[in-house]
Amino acid sequence: MGVPFFVALFLQAAGSCTSSASDLARLATGPSTPMADRRQAYEQLIQNCPNEPRLYVEYASLLIAARSYSPALGWIAKGLAIAPGNNDLRLKQA
Repeated sequence: MGVPFFVALFLQAAGSCTSSASDLARLATGPSTPMADRRQAYEQLIQNCPNEPRLYVEYASLLIAARSYSPALGWIAKGLAIAPGNNDLRLKQA
């Protein structure tokens, strides 16, 4: 499951929100994109599509990988507020 898989997930999720979200999804998932730009892209995606739990899961994964644990927990909590039964978010919270 490489980057193309996650891009496909984001494009699928983004399609239901706005047409410009696909560009943000590419930016957010681009491994060569600087971390600050990826974070900003995820936050814009979440702002545009606040009811997409997958965005919270993937953004939390990025933050955890970057060892930004406090921000990750904050985004996990926001994701659980919209999808309390999401197992991926619960696992990341643990």
